[in-house]
Amino acid sequence: MSGSLESISWTRSGHLAGVEVLSGFADARPWRWFHETYSFCAAEAAASNWRYRRGEYFLNDGSVMLLEPGETHRNIVVHKPADFKVLLVSADAFGELTRELGAPTTAHFSSAQVDRADLFALIWRLCLAIEAGASPLAQQGLLTQVVARLAAHAERRPPPPSGVEEPRAIARAKAYLEHRCRDAVSLDELAEVAGLTRFRLAQAFTRAVGLPPHAWQILVRIERSRELLAQGMSAAAAASESGFCDQAHFSRHFRRIMRVTPGDYRRGARAAPALRSTP
Repeated sequence: MSGSLESISWTRSGHLAGVEVLSGFADARPWRWFHETYSFCAAEAAASNWRYRRGEYFLNDGSVMLLEPGETHRNIVVHKPADFKVLLVSADAFGELTRELGAPTTAHFSSAQVDRADLFALIWRLCLAIEAGASPLAQQGLLTQVVARLAAHAERRPPPPSGVEEPRAIARAKAYLEHRCRDAVSLDELAEVAGLTRFRLAQAFTRAVGLPPHAWQILVRIERSRELLAQGMSAAAAASESGFCDQAHFSRHFRRIMRVTPGDYRRGARAAPALRSTP
């Protein structure tokens, strides 16, 4: 069944040091792999028996494999072709991230496989963002979410955040994102401005605002573009002035948030009659 439909691709992140994505579609071959990195496999469609350390597991739709450096896994029986994405993070990069969380730099997971829809969705979203070449803030923000969620499955978990300096830190981060609306701000840069670690900022920002930093920056850009469209600026010019990388990217986000296309919004804003006071 693999035939011509089968595909395997690799993508190295341009914004996340030591991070790669392996994507497989309709892959019916058994894998035997020695892991030099932390590898987190999100299986969208799968049915296979596999071995890791001294345990045997059954991988199915929505499962996530948690594999550590220095270990080998292998498929015993593949029951159907698999669609999957694997997030590979070097030991050094993963250690730096977990150290920021206050967890041990060498993470050990209590289980090699978890069936959690939230973890699966986060890993899948991050892999898609890397493959699409999303902004540094988007990729870094998603990675912090993934690692924080993975930490819940480690043998030794990080301590909870204190939250003492969060309100002022979030205010500084929001002001910076508004001021640098057009720029490709990184999470490292934003964390330095806020005075928090990347993890604490990403978690505190999402709690306080209801959105992660990269999603909030998109809203700021959309608000800026609405002003420009109402002034009669073209969609292409508004996209550039608001900080979007291209018009297609801008139009996709604008329609998702505003429920109309930039062109429809521009025509509606320009056609609305001005209010006049009665004599």
